[in-house]
Amino acid sequence: MIAWNRHSLLSQLVYRFSIISWVAIGVAAASACWYSRQNLQREVVTRLNNSLDFKSQELDYWINFQLRDVLQLAQQTEIVEVVPKLISDQNSPSRQAAYNRLQQYLHKTAKIKTNLSNICITRNSGFVAFCSLSPGKENKYSPSGYPVTFLTQENLNSITPNFYLNSERKPVITVATPLQDRSGIQMGVLAVDLNITELRQLLLASTLKTETQAFYLVGESNLKAVAFLNTRTDKSLNPADSVVDVPMKSAAIDRAIAQENGMALYRNQYGVPVIGVYRWLPRYNLGLIAEMTQAEAFAPANSLVLSFLLCGCLASALLMFAIYLLSRQITQPILNISQAAERLTQGDLNQYVPVIGNNEVSILAQTFNTMAEQLKLDREHLERRVEERTFELAVAKGQAEFANQAKSEFLANMSHELRTPLNVILGNCELLLEGIYGSVNELQKQSILTVENSGQHLLALINDILDVSKIEAGHLELRISPVAIAYLCESSLAFVTQQARNKEITIKTHIEADCGEYITVDELRMRQLLINLLTNAIKFTPNGGRVNLNVYRKQQTEEDWLCFAVSDTGIGIPESYQNKLFQPFVQVDSKLNRQYEGTGLGLTLVRQIAELHQGSVSLVSELGKGSCFTIQLPASCSQIEISLPNSPTASANLAPRDTDTLVTGKTAPLVLLAEDNEDNIVTISQYLIARGFRLLVAQNGEEAIAITQSQHPDIILMDIQMPGLDGIEAIARIRQDSQIAHIPIIALTALAMSGDRDRCLAAGANDYLAKPVKLKQLETTIKQLVDC
Repeated sequence: MIAWNRHSLLSQLVYRFSIISWVAIGVAAASACWYSRQNLQREVVTRLNNSLDFKSQELDYWINFQLRDVLQLAQQTEIVEVVPKLISDQNSPSRQAAYNRLQQYLHKTAKIKTNLSNICITRNSGFVAFCSLSPGKENKYSPSGYPVTFLTQENLNSITPNFYLNSERKPVITVATPLQDRSGIQMGVLAVDLNITELRQLLLASTLKTETQAFYLVGESNLKAVAFLNTRTDKSLNPADSVVDVPMKSAAIDRAIAQENGMALYRNQYGVPVIGVYRWLPRYNLGLIAEMTQAEAFAPANSLVLSFLLCGCLASALLMFAIYLLSRQITQPILNISQAAERLTQGDLNQYVPVIGNNEVSILAQTFNTMAEQLKLDREHLERRVEERTFELAVAKGQAEFANQAKSEFLANMSHELRTPLNVILGNCELLLEGIYGSVNELQKQSILTVENSGQHLLALINDILDVSKIEAGHLELRISPVAIAYLCESSLAFVTQQARNKEITIKTHIEADCGEYITVDELRMRQLLINLLTNAIKFTPNGGRVNLNVYRKQQTEEDWLCFAVSDTGIGIPESYQNKLFQPFVQVDSKLNRQYEGTGLGLTLVRQIAELHQGSVSLVSELGKGSCFTIQLPASCSQIEISLPNSPTASANLAPRDTDTLVTGKTAPLVLLAEDNEDNIVTISQYLIARGFRLLVAQNGEEAIAITQSQHPDIILMDIQMPGLDGIEAIARIRQDSQIAHIPIIALTALAMSGDRDRCLAAGANDYLAKPVKLKQLETTIKQLVDC
């Protein structure tokens, strides 16, 4: 039968009527099963209760019979006369004669009463004086009925059975009675270990004609339930050899041990679902359980349900066949239309359904034929339109791919052209700070640090320009970390302080106390955001003006915000131009564009960075009085508790460290520098030579391969963009030469686009450093790859 959504009318009629019949049969079968199971359960419980009554009576009779025999034995003249001599501590001939006499008498008694074969006589102290089957126990401390020791107390005038586990963890029933002389004084105890085989056979004689009925006589040993007798017949176990201290766990056993009476449906200790009746026997401190498997108990109910289902399925089949014969005469014409429509949906538009008669079905067939013809005409027209549109899209796609490729090449070239001179500037600053050219005084050091900080900021701006494409595509990822709010403000002001001094502009910073000490943001992006706003404020503020940076919390629309506000006393912005400020490459007007330099990208980045932090930027400005740009960030950014050391200054990062060591001696590594830019060659060479390295220089890939093959340097610094053979191809060829393939290679490149690092490492480079390279970082990387 096909899926529901594809059924023909005929199939639907048959299917729905069959569902109704199946549901009715299922409900009837379920009801019959439930009622029959309830009745069977009551009947089985009654039978099990009757069986327990009978078995408990048999158990009482058997125990009473054993008690009578033991009591009679203890009163025999032979026992009473020999016990005083037997319990004597002296090893006298009279004691030995009494011992032999008692042994002969008990041997004769055991032939008549097999249940009295294992007899022990103990002193009042608990030591065994005589044992018929285990002479090794004699003169040892072994109270009868271990671990119950009250039977050995003096003046004991009771006789009782004691169910317990012996030292071999086997079930034992011991009956003990005091031995008294003719004056009534207790001389010791007579203990008889009864043979439980007879009791087991008694319980095995089931009163129910069932295959799975079982009886358990359970007690408690060491806080665990154990079976003294287990007659379960549906497990392949030998009861005589079974270990009884295996934990017995089931609902009936637990409740019987808890001295409860009742019935339950549960899984027994073997995991078999059973119906059980349990009863507590207070006389013996034991529980008696009778159970039967649910499979056997409910077998008649299951048979009834199966018969019910078979008859119902047969009736349902006959009903479906009758409905099929009646419905086919009506549904066959409709089925023809349905099959034609199915072929039509699969793309075959050449469909025609014969029109027979003048009834509703014939009208439907005629309408279908008209629709199929119209679809055929529409498809031909649509195919022509699709071909035209596909051609247009292919042309547009090619133009877009060409434009995207041109943009990527432009950004890559721009990155290389800007990073190359920056590498020289920052490298020489690091050479000066490292003292390569000699010592510098504090004022010179501060000037060099200013140059280096400006270069680092320029590098950050270059990275921001390269990230424009990522921002537009939504692929820019923030590097969130905790940063002190005061440090973030101070480091941002440091970039514009000199510009403000030149225009005699006063800069003030105020951070309210409730703002917290730290904030979790992207430190570089937030600094770039603040620098852009501060630079604009100073740029558009006349000489002698004021610029303020305020940090405060603000409650707005049931949300708490952390605000960074940059205000000035500048020229202000007309209201008509305020909506244009945050568009890329747009400034207020052409007049201002001629008077104030700028790219028009700063405020766009400010808005995008704020939005990436789940915040926003707003503007309040009045022409001729000044402007105030406010960055609002979620207050949750500042709700952190963290203990951080003071933020390091630039001088601390760049100052030479005492832990630096020079590479000296004959073991100084030989470094091959493959670089085509003379300024970079001079900067890197002077630093590495000053740090104790030996240096070779190649200005293109071919020279790098030739020098490597002849000189075998310890490490290669490979520029990627070189004339002739580039660095990628040079690395690949070196790795193909087995003589020099082991030499470590560090890729130095001004390419910083996504995927550049992966291309270098895939070619065979061991590491990748983007220009401008920090010379200290370069030295550290060399030492990591070369054993200096």
